[in-house]
Formats: sequence, C-alpha cells, structure tokens
Amino acid sequence: MEERIGEHGPLTVFADMLGTTVNDGKVIVPPEKGSGYFEGIMLDNFAGLLFFNYHLNDSLIYQPQNQEQGVHERLEKYPYLLFQFRGCLADDSLSLDQRSVQISTMSIQMEEDVMSGKDRADLFITINSNHLVQKIPNYNASPLLKSILFNEQPLFFERSISKQMQSLITEIAECNVPAGFLPYFLSIKVDELICRLLISLTERSQQTTYPVHPNDLKTIYVVRDLILSNLSVPPVISNLAQEACMSETKLKRLFKQVFGDSIFHYYEVRRIQKAAELLKVGTRTVSDVGYTLGFTNLSHFSRIFERVIGMKPKAYCKLHH
Repeated sequence: MEERIGEHGPLTVFADMLGTTVNDGKVIVPPEKGSGYFEGIMLDNFAGLLFFNYHLNDSLIYQPQNQEQGVHERLEKYPYLLFQFRGCLADDSLSLDQRSVQISTMSIQMEEDVMSGKDRADLFITINSNHLVQKIPNYNASPLLKSILFNEQPLFFERSISKQMQSLITEIAECNVPAGFLPYFLSIKVDELICRLLISLTERSQQTTYPVHPNDLKTIYVVRDLILSNLSVPPVISNLAQEACMSETKLKRLFKQVFGDSIFHYYEVRRIQKAAELLKVGTRTVSDVGYTLGFTNLSHFSRIFERVIGMKPKAYCKLHH
C-alpha cells in the first residue's frame, strides 16, 4: 500500500526549516524561499521514497540532535539501506555522466547531507535489507552483495546512473498510471531499479569489503574532488595519500571500494568525458581539447577517447554537429 509520509520524519524537518507545513506528503517551497518541492512516499513497510526537486535562494543547514543514539536505535528497529540517486530528476542539460547513485548501509547516517543543500534534483530510496534478502535468496554468490544485504557494518559505494536506471527513475517520478494501480506500479519499478543497481555492483572486480568510517568517507570525496579539479594533470598517488593522511595502500583500497575503479582509471575516464563535453559544444578543435586536457600526443588522445566513448573524437564531433 502506498502511504504519504506526513507528520513525522524528514518531511516535517524540511517543512520546519522552510517555515511551512506538510500537505498530503508534500512540502512546497514558499515562493520567497525558492521553488520546487520535497515529497515522501512509503510503499508497504519495506520501502520509502523521498523526492528532492527544488531550488532554494539560500542553502539549508541541518543540525542533527542526539545523532549517535538515534543511529543505533534505528539500526535495531529499521534495518534499512539507503540508495541516493543524485541529479536523476534534472532536465536534459545534466548529462548521464553527471548523475550518480550512492549506496550505503544505514550504519553510515546521511541526515546532514539529506536535509542540507540549495539545488536538488534527487530521488532517495530506503529499502529494508531483510526484504531484499527474501527477494535475492542466492546472495551468497556475491560477497559484496552479501555484505550489503546483511547490513551489519558501515559500507558505501558509488556508481554512475545508467540509461536503464534513468528510464526507470523517470517512470517512477512521472507515475503515469491510474491511482488504483499506483502502489503496485511503484513497488514493481522500485524493485526493478534496485535489482539493476545491485546487479551492477556484483559485477565489480573487487568483492571484498571493509567497514568505512564516516570521516574516511568524507576524506575520500575530498580526494575525488582534488582529482576532478584539474583533469589536465594525472593524479600522483603519494601526493593524494599525504593530503588524505592515509597510507597509499588504504587510499587505493578505499577509493576502489567506494567508486569501483582504480584512482588512475577513474581519472582517465572523467578526463575523456570532459573532452567529450567540450567537443559537444562545438567551439573548439580536437587538438585544442586534447592539449587543454594534458595530452601531448594526439594519437594517444584519440585512442583513449575511442576506448572510453566508443568512437574517435573527430567522428564524435561529426555526430553532434
């Protein structure tokens, strides 16, 4: 059964922060504060959906109270996993490369991140891990999947949103079905979306998982941002490890566990995706883009571009212009 989230939980907190109220499971941003909405839906007793689709004039800053106590209480009563689909409700100006999904056991609490922010176009889904265990009885085939479903230690993973996932999210957000079928429709689509996501995680080469401390998680995102801040310069592991105050071994292991990729390959793919973005605009030549992103050998640039994008840069330019 579909149920609107109303009197308690994040909707009420969000409404209070904006100086407004919850109406039928939805919070409309007051015009003087910005635009958009925040909406919550419960499906049966196993899944909850939170839609964040708004622009605020000023960023919200959530101040949690008694956070540590609340974490343990919720883990005992509600063994939920959190799936954060970032940017998935945005228009076509945001490419798939810029949309991601983050998966965390509820041992890593995200209230501050969930309730803060200025511009959001996200869908968050919480699912009872016991429900998924019943749906996927052969979870032992993947050590990584087993670690997630058991939900007994703090884990965190991120990957890009695929076209299939984005299509399912669009169907969930638009809900173009008669009202009487809505709960059934949403349950099916949410199950399919999470199924496809979990399948993609089981395909990762690294299946061994290690508990992730929230402070280390914040640090690994600082490292990620450093890598992305200058894509013309390849990352130097020793420098990144020093910045993170971690051993090189721990840094590489944690980065690969979270992002499913080595530091250098992650950098290489993002550098080529940036090149494709610049070429798509159509105001710069292939050689100019290659040199801008640090390639001194244009033949090498062309080979790497084809490996990541599926075609050579000149063909890519012709396709988009």
